[in-house]
Amino acid sequence: MSDSRPADQSFESQIPKGQDGNNKDNAWNPLGQNLMLKLHPYPIVLIRNKTEIDLIKNCYNERNLKNQYPKCGIKISLFMNSYSMNTEQCIRKNDIHPFFGDSAFCVAFKAKSFYSLLATENPSSSPKYIVISTKLDIRCLFRDYCTGAQSELFSITIQLSLIKLLSEDKINGSQFHILFIGFDGESWDNIGSSTFAYDLVHKEFTPIKDLAPENIEYWIELGSLGHPDSDFWIHTDPKLYNGEDKEKTDKIADLIITEFGKNNLKIQKAYNESNPTFPPCSLREIYRHGLKIPGILISDFNKNYKNK
Repeated sequence: MSDSRPADQSFESQIPKGQDGNNKDNAWNPLGQNLMLKLHPYPIVLIRNKTEIDLIKNCYNERNLKNQYPKCGIKISLFMNSYSMNTEQCIRKNDIHPFFGDSAFCVAFKAKSFYSLLATENPSSSPKYIVISTKLDIRCLFRDYCTGAQSELFSITIQLSLIKLLSEDKINGSQFHILFIGFDGESWDNIGSSTFAYDLVHKEFTPIKDLAPENIEYWIELGSLGHPDSDFWIHTDPKLYNGEDKEKTDKIADLIITEFGKNNLKIQKAYNESNPTFPPCSLREIYRHGLKIPGILISDFNKNYKNK
């Protein structure tokens, strides 16, 4: 048994969903091991108690490696739903037996995103909106041990702080309504943002009747912001940035850079010549549905993800 482990690692894939191309040299997540998406034919259990770890290792080294009997074995109590099998079989069992006790064999992924509207007291005749969004969820290989959670918790905390500060100021003098969105299910194929985009395109977004792509003036997404030693970066989609929305995008980016500077925070526009693409994020999913909205992603990385 080896005592070594990778100095840096990520359970996600090197090329997250939504990244252009399939070039690992330009991967947004170069440390990815893809363990989250692999089918493992055996259970994987995390043991964090050092005493138990040492006991297992010593027993294995002294008896199993030396072929001494009786050999060491481990009995682990795990709940495993043996009926689930794979998705196709599980859904078929649900259809055949719609009620099995109080629960189904498997449950489809769902998301409960939140929307909070801060309305201006001086709206224009044609309502205009600024959207400030972030993601609410993460996914981890182990349920109770998730070292990357802080990257999303910081952005959620910042968004809640913005809601509090701006609601107290009541955004007097502004002609824009501000719509705060927390997208849920983003770690699983962008469920929250893709649902929002679909509803917006098909005019089925019921929380705000007059919200439409043409009256969203800017979109600001708060990405990963949990790295303590990192500067902040503004990402833009090069396909939209070089088009007709460049002036609007520059305007909001320059304003943010100025305001950050007033508080001694360093933020700059990101550009990676070797990987000139937009990072996988909720805003990218909005663009994938054909919605052309001037938008930026604020994050703590420039060329690729690397948080500890």
